[in-house]
Amino acid sequence: MNKNRIFEEPTFDFSDLVFLYDCNYHNRNVASHDFDEGAALYKYAKRTEGNILEIGRRWGGSTACLVYGMYPNTTGRILVSVDNKLRNKEFPQKIFDTPGMKDSLELITHDSKTFTTDKRFDLAFIDGYHKYVGVYNDTLNCWPMLNMGCIIIYHDANICVRPAVKWKNTKKSGSTDIEKLCNLLLKDKLVEEYDSVGTMRIFKKIKELNVKWKRTA
Repeated sequence: MNKNRIFEEPTFDFSDLVFLYDCNYHNRNVASHDFDEGAALYKYAKRTEGNILEIGRRWGGSTACLVYGMYPNTTGRILVSVDNKLRNKEFPQKIFDTPGMKDSLELITHDSKTFTTDKRFDLAFIDGYHKYVGVYNDTLNCWPMLNMGCIIIYHDANICVRPAVKWKNTKKSGSTDIEKLCNLLLKDKLVEEYDSVGTMRIFKKIKELNVKWKRTA
């Protein structure tokens, strides 16, 4: 985690303190991300004020982090979560069904590269298909839905090695395809790199896509 960013813009909650811990694959259960990455989702949901878009929900661990981060400032806010399969685990589903929570959630089962909505978003978490063509098309499709200045979080965009099972092994994390896509966004000056946490790279949208960005599949 970028500790300088924490101290420049503290939120004064527990998510600021995860750098005190070792974060690794042993933390994972329902969530398909590490402890510090979940804290980052919570933190950025807490910091932003508008709607949130999630591409790739899997079992709902990241969705739970985001929707908890929205509270208590949920008035007029919606978390739209898109996944091509309905496969929520029992415990996150109980969270989603809690009175008040479900009014702030739209759980959509749809292909993320063709999903549409008239809503606009101030935070986006992209963790869908990890091949280059998949993350490219997810980015191309959702970009017009993102407000200028939107915080965009790509999971598995940093290649790093972390302790894995029982501290005896390490596991290489991240996707070179997602890293390549993020570097293209920077090259085309569409984003500013804002932060990084674990395998996550976090950006701020500063420009709309140019005409060379066309659907590839």
